[in-house]
Amino acid sequence: MGVSHRDLKPANIMLDEEYNVKVADFGLATEVSGNNSDTGFLTMKAGTKGYMAPEIAEKNSEYRGYQADLFALGVILFVLHSGERPFDVADKDDFYYH
Repeated sequence: MGVSHRDLKPANIMLDEEYNVKVADFGLATEVSGNNSDTGFLTMKAGTKGYMAPEIAEKNSEYRGYQADLFALGVILFVLHSGERPFDVADKDDFYYH
């Protein structure tokens, strides 16, 4: 729908009485437009460290909001399966990141 949430994590995923998934807390969400190298990139570092894509943490980097949200969803699935986050920060210096 043209929006990147940028802070997907278990605390922002809710279920209604019929177990339909509802996404909450759109405080860091932003509109995303375009799909080529000239548009559609974000630069503001936003989100919760353990769920951020590595490109967000890099200095002076641009990233695509949809792909960053997809990375966070992968971390959420890992947490749902194991009960723990796979790493503290998605960074090459984190022991578990490799």
